[in-house]
Amino acid sequence: RALPMGAVCCTCYVNLLSRASPDGDLDSVAAPARFLCAGASASMATILTHVATRANFWVPGQSLYMGLAGAVARTVPAMAIEMCSIDVVKSALMERDQKVTPPVLIFAGGA
Repeated sequence: RALPMGAVCCTCYVNLLSRASPDGDLDSVAAPARFLCAGASASMATILTHVATRANFWVPGQSLYMGLAGAVARTVPAMAIEMCSIDVVKSALMERDQKVTPPVLIFAGGA
Protein backbone atom coordinates (compact mmCIF):
# COMPACT_ATOMS: atom_id res chain seq x y z
CA ARG A 1 0.00 0.00 0.00
CA ALA A 2 1.10 3.53 -0.68
CA LEU A 3 -0.40 4.86 2.58
CA PRO A 4 -0.85 3.25 6.01
CA MET A 5 -4.59 2.60 6.09
CA GLY A 6 -4.79 2.24 9.87
CA ALA A 7 -3.16 5.60 10.49
CA VAL A 8 -5.43 7.36 8.01
CA CYS A 9 -8.52 5.66 9.44
CA CYS A 10 -7.71 6.36 13.11
CA THR A 11 -6.80 9.98 12.39
CA CYS A 12 -10.09 10.54 10.56
CA TYR A 13 -12.01 8.75 13.31
CA VAL A 14 -10.58 10.85 16.14
CA ASN A 15 -11.16 14.06 14.20
CA LEU A 16 -14.76 13.12 13.37
CA LEU A 17 -15.42 12.11 16.99
CA SER A 18 -14.10 15.44 18.24
CA ARG A 19 -16.48 17.23 15.84
CA ALA A 20 -19.39 15.05 16.99
CA SER A 21 -18.69 15.63 20.68
CA PRO A 22 -20.91 18.32 22.17
CA ASP A 23 -18.59 19.00 25.10
CA GLY A 24 -15.16 18.09 23.74
CA ASP A 25 -15.07 14.75 25.58
CA LEU A 26 -14.70 11.96 23.03
CA ASP A 27 -16.21 9.46 25.46
CA SER A 28 -19.49 11.41 25.55
CA VAL A 29 -20.33 10.66 21.91
CA ALA A 30 -23.31 8.30 21.64
CA ALA A 31 -22.84 4.87 20.08
CA PRO A 32 -24.87 5.62 16.90
CA ALA A 33 -22.79 8.74 16.25
CA ARG A 34 -19.62 6.73 16.90
CA PHE A 35 -20.72 4.19 14.32
CA LEU A 36 -21.35 6.92 11.74
CA CYS A 37 -17.92 8.43 12.48
CA ALA A 38 -16.33 4.98 12.18
CA GLY A 39 -18.08 4.28 8.88
CA ALA A 40 -17.13 7.64 7.43
CA SER A 41 -13.49 7.33 8.49
CA ALA A 42 -13.25 3.74 7.20
CA SER A 43 -14.70 4.92 3.88
CA MET A 44 -12.26 7.81 3.62
CA ALA A 45 -9.28 5.64 4.50
CA THR A 46 -10.29 2.90 2.07
CA ILE A 47 -10.84 5.32 -0.80
CA LEU A 48 -7.65 7.27 -0.14
CA THR A 49 -5.38 4.25 0.24
CA HIS A 50 -6.96 2.42 -2.71
CA VAL A 51 -6.52 5.35 -5.08
CA ALA A 52 -3.01 6.11 -3.79
CA THR A 53 -1.98 2.48 -4.26
CA ARG A 54 -3.48 2.37 -7.77
CA ALA A 55 -1.70 5.63 -8.63
CA ASN A 56 1.57 4.12 -7.43
CA PHE A 57 1.19 1.26 -9.93
CA TRP A 58 -0.83 3.12 -12.55
CA VAL A 59 -0.97 1.73 -16.07
CA PRO A 60 -2.00 4.19 -18.79
CA GLY A 61 -5.53 3.54 -19.95
CA GLN A 62 -6.70 2.09 -16.63
CA SER A 63 -8.87 3.98 -14.19
CA LEU A 64 -7.50 4.85 -10.75
CA TYR A 65 -10.90 3.90 -9.37
CA MET A 66 -11.04 0.38 -10.82
CA GLY A 67 -11.94 -2.05 -8.04
CA LEU A 68 -12.85 0.73 -5.60
CA ALA A 69 -16.47 -0.36 -5.11
CA GLY A 70 -15.39 -3.87 -4.19
CA ALA A 71 -12.70 -2.57 -1.83
CA VAL A 72 -15.22 -0.34 -0.06
CA ALA A 73 -17.84 -3.10 0.15
CA ARG A 74 -15.31 -5.57 1.59
CA THR A 75 -13.54 -3.26 4.01
CA VAL A 76 -15.80 -0.55 5.38
CA PRO A 77 -18.52 -2.53 7.21
CA ALA A 78 -16.08 -4.71 9.14
CA MET A 79 -13.72 -1.84 9.91
CA ALA A 80 -16.54 0.42 11.14
CA ILE A 81 -17.95 -2.28 13.42
CA GLU A 82 -14.48 -3.08 14.73
CA MET A 83 -13.59 0.54 15.56
CA CYS A 84 -16.95 1.24 17.14
CA SER A 85 -16.94 -1.91 19.25
CA ILE A 86 -13.41 -1.23 20.51
CA ASP A 87 -14.44 2.28 21.48
CA VAL A 88 -17.66 1.22 23.22
CA VAL A 89 -15.89 -1.54 25.18
CA LYS A 90 -13.13 0.89 26.20
CA SER A 91 -15.70 3.43 27.39
CA ALA A 92 -17.68 0.80 29.31
CA LEU A 93 -14.57 -0.48 31.08
CA MET A 94 -13.41 3.02 31.96
CA GLU A 95 -16.84 3.87 33.40
CA ARG A 96 -16.51 0.85 35.71
CA ASP A 97 -12.94 1.81 36.68
CA GLN A 98 -11.59 -1.39 35.16
CA LYS A 99 -8.21 -1.67 33.51
CA VAL A 100 -8.20 -1.26 29.72
CA THR A 101 -5.41 -3.33 28.21
CA PRO A 102 -4.40 -3.86 24.57
CA PRO A 103 -5.38 -7.56 24.63
CA VAL A 104 -8.88 -6.63 25.82
CA LEU A 105 -9.24 -4.07 23.04
CA ILE A 106 -7.91 -6.49 20.42
CA PHE A 107 -10.45 -9.07 21.61
CA ALA A 108 -13.20 -6.41 21.54
CA GLY A 109 -12.33 -5.70 17.92
CA GLY A 110 -13.03 -9.27 16.97
CA ALA A 111 -9.48 -10.56 16.61
